Amino acid sequence: MKIYKSFNDKLTKIEITNTISVWVSYETIVAFYDGNHLVVCENIWGTTTGKHLNSIDGGRKINRLPYKEFNKKLNLLERTIELAIYNTRRGLEN
Repeated sequence: MKIYKSFNDKLTKIEITNTISVWVSYETIVAFYDGNHLVVCENIWGTTTGKHLNSIDGGRKINRLPYKEFNKKLNLLERTIELAIYNTRRGLEN
């Protein structure tokens, strides 16, 4: 896992694996890369988080997802990661 900070440590990129990354503005996940697609939430927070989102997606606001849809996709990613961890642990036990 690698962690990168920018914007005075207010924006954090966490590379969970070689193909999965999440971006955290302050303490909130606002974007992720699932290995195939960059998924970015619409800005419902404020000016600084808006700047963070612009730095993540180059200002392509048209591709940003509504908050509820973003959270659904984020929950799917979290379940995928949990399943991968579970299967890895199970494989180590055998």
